[in-house]
Amino acid sequence: MNGTRLLTAGLAALALAAALVAVVVTRDGDGGGQVKVVASTPIVADLVRSVGGERVEVVTLAPPKADPHTFEPPDDAREGTEDAAVAFRAGGDYDAWLEDVIPPVGAAERVALIDAVPNLSRRPRGGPDPHWWLDLGNIADAALVVTSALSEADPDGASEYGRNAEALAERVADLDARLSFCMSSIPPERRRLFTAHDAMRIFAERYRVNFAGSLYGARTSGELPDARAERLLDRLRDLGVRAVFPEAGVDAAELERIALDLGVPLADPLWVDTLGEEDGEPESLLGGLIATGESIARGLGGDRQVCDLSNPPGASGSPFGS
Repeated sequence: MNGTRLLTAGLAALALAAALVAVVVTRDGDGGGQVKVVASTPIVADLVRSVGGERVEVVTLAPPKADPHTFEPPDDAREGTEDAAVAFRAGGDYDAWLEDVIPPVGAAERVALIDAVPNLSRRPRGGPDPHWWLDLGNIADAALVVTSALSEADPDGASEYGRNAEALAERVADLDARLSFCMSSIPPERRRLFTAHDAMRIFAERYRVNFAGSLYGARTSGELPDARAERLLDRLRDLGVRAVFPEAGVDAAELERIALDLGVPLADPLWVDTLGEEDGEPESLLGGLIATGESIARGLGGDRQVCDLSNPPGASGSPFGS
């Protein structure tokens, strides 16, 4: 699996032609000024910002730590987006609500990044899983389409967007390799991942972690009747699950109950659908993936040095403690 796979020119053109958008881009008619971008979620916004750099001004609709699956845009969400030239969203049912903010009419070019991703995971009951960034090999493909869309809106910035996308692809490939090494350091008998919803199956498959299931399936909320809870607990005991992993933006009460009944720790949250804004919380897509990898490693017994993904060897401030 190559984290720097590139789309062919034909695929990029096809993706742009078919695109639906969740980020909005404008530029002054005389070719000056910043490109204005409205992003559906913090994850989409960070990807566009990584490619656009200082040439792009980003306005994000969903706030940090909001669950995109249940987010409802406020009544005034459309303010500032009326003159959008391009709009990006992740795609699928992850951020379909953006259609309520950016109607499918008008001048905005629309890009759903999922349309550019060749390596989509399928949900157990059918349909593509929209959490494509959890397979890191997809990020470079999505960045290429962002590059094309921004370059069309701002031809003068095309070379800069290309350089930024190439640099991002290199960072992603490096992190991909480190995550692979980290996950392989977890003893096989402990490599069991139980989470809030099924999106982390994508991450687990890429790094050969046994996905032990999720509480809510494709959703991020719901009820857990006592009879189902007992069956779930029996199965998790049989699998030897060593920790339960909540997700940022998702209510952890039921997961905490399961962890308590199993007698295992409730791990630090995984950053699956959103990003943070407070000290110690990841504010970038790659930062969220690092925090997710480190949480899994701490919870399941990965090598402390190999899995210190956010600090180079010998640096202080290890998330694994002293």
